[in-house]
Amino acid sequence: MTHTLARSGHAERAARLAHQAASELDDATGLATTDAVAVYGALVLRGAAAAARSGDHDGAECFLDQATRAADRLGRDGNARWTGFGPANVDLHRVNVALTLGDAGRAIRLARLVRHDRLLSAERRVSLFLDVAQAYALWGRQESALGALYAAVRIAPQEVRNRPAVHRLVHGLCTRAGAGVRTRATAFAHAAGIST
Repeated sequence: MTHTLARSGHAERAARLAHQAASELDDATGLATTDAVAVYGALVLRGAAAAARSGDHDGAECFLDQATRAADRLGRDGNARWTGFGPANVDLHRVNVALTLGDAGRAIRLARLVRHDRLLSAERRVSLFLDVAQAYALWGRQESALGALYAAVRIAPQEVRNRPAVHRLVHGLCTRAGAGVRTRATAFAHAAGIST
């Protein structure tokens, strides 16, 4: 529900729901099991993303701090209840929250700290590189943005090809970047199956 609300333009409501549900889960379970901690952690990460979408920097940071405490409690990355929750996933969300809040420099700095080998799924590794590409593009470093896109497509081409944000980013590189990057971005788009 939190994810759906945030994606459909109701980010503040999504953040409130995440907070309420996380509190209820904590009260009901005492977070006494790995499953409960993982679900709680995944929920507060959704809350962080929703708060960032609504421009609530403090709320997003509060959710991220809760997620960090839950991840520290687990002590490892895992996939309890299919959450993929753990310390590396929290780090990945810190990058995304910084990007969503418009702080490209912070997103890049945080991305450098993420342990790629601990991200359990190709989708998560691709998400990291796509956030990095968007941050570099916001920062005006088109060549680095394109490099991050190439890294993402090497991991999972289908993940790159099917994301609207990637299409917008590649279109921007193909139309607004310098001549050298524009040529390489057009070649990337063609190879990845992205229309420009």
